[in-house]
Amino acid sequence: MIRFILLFALITWSLAVNAQTLEESLASYLPTYHAADNAEHWHTQIERFAELRRIHDDSWLPMYYEGLARFNVSYELHNAGYGKQRDAQLDTAQALVNKALEIGGDTTELYVLQGLIYQGRIWKNPMMYGGKYSNKSIHILKKAIARDAQNPRAPHMIGQLQYHLPAFMGGGAEAAMPMLERAEALYAGFEPAGPYAPNWGSQDLKGLLHEIRQASDH
Repeated sequence: MIRFILLFALITWSLAVNAQTLEESLASYLPTYHAADNAEHWHTQIERFAELRRIHDDSWLPMYYEGLARFNVSYELHNAGYGKQRDAQLDTAQALVNKALEIGGDTTELYVLQGLIYQGRIWKNPMMYGGKYSNKSIHILKKAIARDAQNPRAPHMIGQLQYHLPAFMGGGAEAAMPMLERAEALYAGFEPAGPYAPNWGSQDLKGLLHEIRQASDH
């Protein structure tokens, strides 16, 4: 009986998603997209946007939001010690970025997501992959800046990476601050391209800058 109820609920939900326009679905899903930051929440977002992607396979936004959710859940899996599952999520996120670029998605935002995926590759073995993938991440994020110098997420992600890199690789707070402060200024005046376009990062940056500035005061 329980299985039947769950199956019925899943079918009902799937039919409801099919009946909605892409805009209606995005308007419904995005307000809670960043409502939490744990594996369960990101798995829910993956399921939602994977279903949306299958229905609207000519739109890059479901691919983007599914890919970002997969990156976020890969971080949670990494912290929990699930290396193979972490890498599988990053592999799928990479395929989604490739497809979204292929169909003409927003190159700047997709380059930012690509930069994050490269950073996720470092987690497998920082000593082995840190140099390779940090360089690849910074390179693609600088390409994002070259395409749209007003987008705050690219300098934010460069600065965040630089902050966490060891000093012998040119990392640390002092190295990171120019990019982080550039991102801070850009977030202050940022207007997303549309009501469903990416518009995240400012709160994370505020937290990181607070941590850095508080440490420098001591």
